Amino acid sequence: MCRLGDLSCFLRGNQLFAYKMTSNGDKTHNNWVFVAPKCVQNAETTIVSLPHPKSGKDSKFMVAKSDNKTQLFEIRKHDEQPSSWFIGDTVLKDGSIFITTQFDPLFLLLPFLKSANPGKFVLLNQLLTNTDPILEVCLSEKQLEHIADVAGANDMKAYRYNEEKVLIWLEKKVKRLNTVIKDAGIFVWEKTDNETSDGNEHLRYSCGMLCDYIDANLAKKLMQHLKLPEKTEKRKSHGPNSSAKKIKTEATEDYSQIEVKNISDVKPKLSRTQKMLNKVDKKGMKSMDSFFKPKAKKA
Repeated sequence: MCRLGDLSCFLRGNQLFAYKMTSNGDKTHNNWVFVAPKCVQNAETTIVSLPHPKSGKDSKFMVAKSDNKTQLFEIRKHDEQPSSWFIGDTVLKDGSIFITTQFDPLFLLLPFLKSANPGKFVLLNQLLTNTDPILEVCLSEKQLEHIADVAGANDMKAYRYNEEKVLIWLEKKVKRLNTVIKDAGIFVWEKTDNETSDGNEHLRYSCGMLCDYIDANLAKKLMQHLKLPEKTEKRKSHGPNSSAKKIKTEATEDYSQIEVKNISDVKPKLSRTQKMLNKVDKKGMKSMDSFFKPKAKKA
């Protein structure tokens, strides 16, 4: 655990820039720079590895505890080479930056809830047996009601996956994200040939961003729920024969089908001078070879 307030920090707007610098003589030195919301400056933070809700691969998250409130943040590394950091009188060779953004823990719970016994209620601690127990701390009963049916007494709640609730919950997030993107004036439509706007570019873009955190099957159902038609990519045609069907050719050993031309039928390519000589009237003219033939003996 570490407290961001104990690190070297500086504020710019509502963002907190924190960095850790150690002596170059220390073989175990670890230098990094990351951006985090200002609200976590004095929080007790923990870096944990949790399975990504879409890929299932371990991803880094930060848990911040402060004033009886626990928040989850996704950590993403941005690395553009070549780059470096100038911090005070020191140059940090690694110019990468870790960006933390607040993350809804329900996305992490969805895969566990979906894979549970269908139609049956399961206790939360049973769902999260194979993951970090700190994830359970980040979840509340009120949050779980957005994606699951709840049953049981106050001291022992059980949950069951409800796809209809999940789609409504995701729809609200897509529309909220869509509003933010529009208000920011972000242009998301790249026009191609013979394509017109259907007015859903921002909504489709927002849905695509959210689909990076859910499985492909649920993403398809979300598109249908939002009544977003699938965008088919039209291939561009090149040349007059672009519409003709391509014939698939395969290697064959039947050489009888190969057209063989007689070498004598092949006309040699003439030079420009030879072409000009062919146009000259050669009647009455002797060839060059006649001057080198032996003279006929007189009888």
